[in-house]
Amino acid sequence: MATAVSSTTVRSATLSDLRALVYLEHLGFESDRFTLRRYRYLLTRANATTLLAEHRDRVVGAAVMAWRRGSVVGRLYNIVVDPSQQGGGLGSILLAACERHAVERGCQRIHLEVRQDNANAIAFYERRGYQVIGSRPDFYTDGSAALAMAKQLSPSGALSALMAIGPLGS
Repeated sequence: MATAVSSTTVRSATLSDLRALVYLEHLGFESDRFTLRRYRYLLTRANATTLLAEHRDRVVGAAVMAWRRGSVVGRLYNIVVDPSQQGGGLGSILLAACERHAVERGCQRIHLEVRQDNANAIAFYERRGYQVIGSRPDFYTDGSAALAMAKQLSPSGALSALMAIGPLGS
């Protein structure tokens, strides 16, 4: 059953969200998962933003963006949505929030990698304006290749995406 987008909020993750993040990671990915230690690093020391999507006080999605000082490119590390909630627009909400954060930080592009064999994820990003810019052989721990994708951002484009989705929590 998909989550109602109108009752979903997006907020920055905190250390108190660590267990929920790791649990969500295990639900959403079979391999190459972020660990508790990795999330702790992302939340406390990395130049990164970790966002949570919540529905009725339950964590149902997350996204991680990494930033390089002085760069106009943001890197989307991952978006994960609880499998029981997929198809309800949560991925779109999280991606729009990531794009908004990137624009606010002065980024002009977002780059990401996606498993080359994940047709659904590739189509998801392509529908939202991302284009394949290359490939990364042997990118994942199981030896699978990744496609590198990118999207050129515009301040008005990120705002339009958010307005189409509706209000988000802070």
